[in-house]
Amino acid sequence: EYTYDIGLGIPPGDAAGSQNEQLIDIPPIPEWRMVSTLRWSTGNHSAMIRARWIDGFDKSFNSAGLAYLDALAGNPDHFDPITYVDVNYKYRFESLLFDGQDLTLEIGGKNVFDKFPRPTANLGAIESYVHDIRGAMWYGRIVMDL
Repeated sequence: EYTYDIGLGIPPGDAAGSQNEQLIDIPPIPEWRMVSTLRWSTGNHSAMIRARWIDGFDKSFNSAGLAYLDALAGNPDHFDPITYVDVNYKYRFESLLFDGQDLTLEIGGKNVFDKFPRPTANLGAIESYVHDIRGAMWYGRIVMDL
């Protein structure tokens, strides 16, 4: 629940579960979000899998024209729930170059299944306040403790 009372003749209400585009001061707020992380490590190895779930929420355009264009494109009147999955693996080399200096190699990805919400007729086709607009991202990292 996210209740608001902006005043200015706007009746109070609950913003949870809505895009809230008609309310300038209230961001889009899904009713539920969940993040679950599973970590594993043994010796110098460690791995992580994280799932980020975002509940669906209703669209609320501030223009009847945009709402009409969105419906004309065959889009539903809501954003669907979506799950992003991130992964990570690290290996730590102990005293690889010098005594007491560890080197860690890390590889991973965010949104590894390249999930992308259904485009909408507004906001550059995506609700960027809530959704991950980058698509799948892969990375590598080298860290040396000095």
